[in-house]
Amino acid sequence: MKKTVTLLAVLCAVAHTSFAQEVKTDKIVKLNGETVSAKVTSVTDRDVSFVYPGEEAVNVISANQVKEIDFASGRVQTLATRVEIHSEEDWGKVVITTIESDVKGLVSKGDVVAAAIPMTAFSSQANMDARATEKLKRKAAKLGAHMILLTGDQASILAGKTVKKGVAYSY
Repeated sequence: MKKTVTLLAVLCAVAHTSFAQEVKTDKIVKLNGETVSAKVTSVTDRDVSFVYPGEEAVNVISANQVKEIDFASGRVQTLATRVEIHSEEDWGKVVITTIESDVKGLVSKGDVVAAAIPMTAFSSQANMDARATEKLKRKAAKLGAHMILLTGDQASILAGKTVKKGVAYSY
């Protein structure tokens, strides 16, 4: 009887210890559909830092890649929404950026270049810039890209044209 009580006490202690070691993790849901189970350590407007269970190394992912974080506490924090580009007609959804970290983790779809020349003698630089921007976004949308990292933006009054260059990116 004494051995049974001792054995039962040991089993209860082992069971309690194994339940106590169970660590709740947060779930990072990425815009590409992947889910990462980890402990989120910080969230900024640019990055999400996290640590995988059983590790100490801090990993960082761009906040632009994260749809939401489902915290172990039950709270859900939405960070970004997925931009769907189905055809050139979705060109208005394409975003142009000059900040390299905005495209971190995205897939390059290729280079895009667009130029605009004056339509009349009275065409303004602003009109040419707007036309070049629309052409650039249309080219990116044709590639299925939702973001352009602008690598060159030149307005030449002497040559009478505006040229925009960039790299198109998607999920």
